[in-house]
Amino acid sequence: MERIYYLGGEATTKAPNPVIGGSLNDFAANGVKAEEEALTLYRSTIEEAGKIGDWATRELFEKIYEDEEKHLFKFQEYVNIKMEPETQGTQLSEWQKIFTDDYYEMLNKAVALEISGIIQYTNQHEKANLLAQREKNLALEVVTESNKAKVVSELLKKIFMVEMDHLEKISERLYLIDGEAVSLPNPLPQVGDTVDDFLKL
Repeated sequence: MERIYYLGGEATTKAPNPVIGGSLNDFAANGVKAEEEALTLYRSTIEEAGKIGDWATRELFEKIYEDEEKHLFKFQEYVNIKMEPETQGTQLSEWQKIFTDDYYEMLNKAVALEISGIIQYTNQHEKANLLAQREKNLALEVVTESNKAKVVSELLKKIFMVEMDHLEKISERLYLIDGEAVSLPNPLPQVGDTVDDFLKL
């Protein structure tokens, strides 16, 4: 995101719907597929960045590529391990019966809102951070390396880190009670163009 804004682009707020799966074997197999897709895309990005002479982006994606390759190898190891068979079709115990579809839906609304907030605030943080680097109009701002945009950027970072913790805890609770966390942000995040936009949104 930071690199996109630095180059004058706009980072997307729309994410594809992740495929999660229902078992440990599914998680590993889906992880392999996701990492393979990422490596293919990032290899193309590295090549394209090199062609146009965008060396900083090329170097960034080379580092990311190395990380993703390690993830792929780790998931491949899990796929090759024969895992314990998982129980399917077991009858619900009494404590589980209180968790209705409506209840799961309510918790998933919270998941979707947290995802939306994380995307919005992360995006706004990067945009504000860019403005903080480029919009120093007073001598004091230059000397202190701070301005309104910098303050808002730091505020947004603290907030999206808390939102990430909320998302993790709500999702963890859903899975603990045998629910399933949704992954689509709702509503789609609005980013805005100025620091005042960020604060109002």
